[in-house]
Amino acid sequence: MTAWERALRPSKSSNRWLFVLAAIAASVAAIVYFIDGADRLRFGSPRNAQGAPAPLPQRDATPTAGQPVRPPERRPMPRTQQVTKCVSPTGATTYSDGACPPGTKAGTTTVQPDINLADGMSPEARAQSLRSNSAVARSVVEHERRVAMNVDQAPLECPHLAAQIAAIDAATRQPLSGHEQDRLRNLRKQVRDRQFALRC
Repeated sequence: MTAWERALRPSKSSNRWLFVLAAIAASVAAIVYFIDGADRLRFGSPRNAQGAPAPLPQRDATPTAGQPVRPPERRPMPRTQQVTKCVSPTGATTYSDGACPPGTKAGTTTVQPDINLADGMSPEARAQSLRSNSAVARSVVEHERRVAMNVDQAPLECPHLAAQIAAIDAATRQPLSGHEQDRLRNLRKQVRDRQFALRC
């Protein structure tokens, strides 16, 4: 082996960096363990001094004979909610539960969180919305059907498309009129688009 071939060989690496990395990882783990232990001592543990879990207060579930059984009280949720509307000098609008940032114009808006947007639609608007949604769903199904058909046809059609491109390229090398060159360019683009759709 010549000297320049020996110079191309990578030098043997030592495992020193591996040991340094392992030592760093171990020291980080030890620091985290000690910090976690110090936090437990400082803020107190959920266990009491004997190490047993702290007892939970017990309520007597059986009512006495003189007291009637009352269900727990339920407070009705408010049907409206106040939201702050913030409009910036550029016209951008944001909605917030808190105060608006400085430099924006504030206003309040009342919303009803338990009402669906479609509840405010007229019957005609709701019917139109359902028609447009069904049209979108039909177009998605049709697209998926076309994609599935393309997957089945790709192995048969790809060689034919490649031969058609080669024939168009051979024809464009001949002296042609401008109109014929445009026609061949458009035809080649259509064939290439079909190749792309089939992922040939």
